[in-house]
Amino acid sequence: MDLFTHHGCRNYQSEFVWSKKIESTQAFLFDWDGVFHSGSKGPSYPGTFTEQDSMGLNMLRFAFYLKHGKLPFVGIISGEDNPTASFLAKRECLNGVYLKVKDKVQILPHLDQKYGVKAEDICFVYDDILDLSLAEKCGMRVLITRNSSPLFSDYCEKNQLVDFETSTGGGYGGTRQFSEFFLGMSGQYEDVVNKRVKYSQEYQDYIHLRAETMPEFYLYDQGVMKKVDH
Repeated sequence: MDLFTHHGCRNYQSEFVWSKKIESTQAFLFDWDGVFHSGSKGPSYPGTFTEQDSMGLNMLRFAFYLKHGKLPFVGIISGEDNPTASFLAKRECLNGVYLKVKDKVQILPHLDQKYGVKAEDICFVYDDILDLSLAEKCGMRVLITRNSSPLFSDYCEKNQLVDFETSTGGGYGGTRQFSEFFLGMSGQYEDVVNKRVKYSQEYQDYIHLRAETMPEFYLYDQGVMKKVDH
């Protein structure tokens, strides 16, 4: 933990609380803009992602598989329609992508009904104000930092809406930094890396199981979560 705070991360929980939160986490949900990329936009610029964040996401899932013998639910949620998010979900075999969800807490009933995922079991990785209604309900909250909004960071801390804040922002390895923190706090980091380096049988089994996952895409329209092709 000291290694991360030394590098500028902000931790808001004790090691005991982290052990409880890690044990109860069954799902990882990621905002898109400002988490996987900087949030820069343009008419022909739908956003990007980095391979270091993709590797971090993969190692999170592999660690969960080693511990529980199954895959966690992993999803992306966005207030916009993001083709790059859909591309990442297909490439990495994620579970679900939720698009054009302006009030993000509205996703929770669908996650429960469709996937059996409860709010208290979710680790939510986010970056801005429109994410807070969902962050308030989730069991673990990770804030991807942004130097331009120190008051927002303080607001999240004062209102107990964040458990861990990265020191690097969207597009600069924030997701990877959190994944390393999670693996470090769970005591799995070296085991996960060693098994990946050796392409162990456990990693091969995990990759095979991961490949069977086909992402489903949903669009929030007039209060209804509609499944769509993407």
